Amino acid sequence: MASSTMGAVTAPTTKYASWIQRLVALIIDCVLVGIVNMIINFVLTMSLGHLIGGIVGSCVGLAIGIGYFSYMESSEKQATFGKNAMGIMVTDENGQRITMSKAVVRYLSKIVSTVTLMIGWFMPLFTAKKQALHDIIAGTLVVEGKR
Repeated sequence: MASSTMGAVTAPTTKYASWIQRLVALIIDCVLVGIVNMIINFVLTMSLGHLIGGIVGSCVGLAIGIGYFSYMESSEKQATFGKNAMGIMVTDENGQRITMSKAVVRYLSKIVSTVTLMIGWFMPLFTAKKQALHDIIAGTLVVEGKR
């Protein structure tokens, strides 16, 4: 008599990134983006003065953040340098690569995660799929695995 499990196909299990993996990845990315922003802000402040340089620097900094995170997370690697270092990546809820527009929504939704007294950032500790508020808004997951 043949076993009932013979030939059965098992679905791959999704391993969601831990809060610590996500935190370390964010720290790495913030250091990298922060260094770039610091250099640009220094040049702008020295050339345009404190007030105008600061305003322009803030706008440029936002553009750099949106560009870096959105481009990297929607790229073939699906990860920023920090996420790649931690062996994690961003997917949609079906495990597929996200679009640039979804990545921009995810990035801008981090503002909501922050203004909720940072509660949105701690939600991965309590949600079944370890999603932060910005992941829920954008319909994304952060999972283990490298492409």
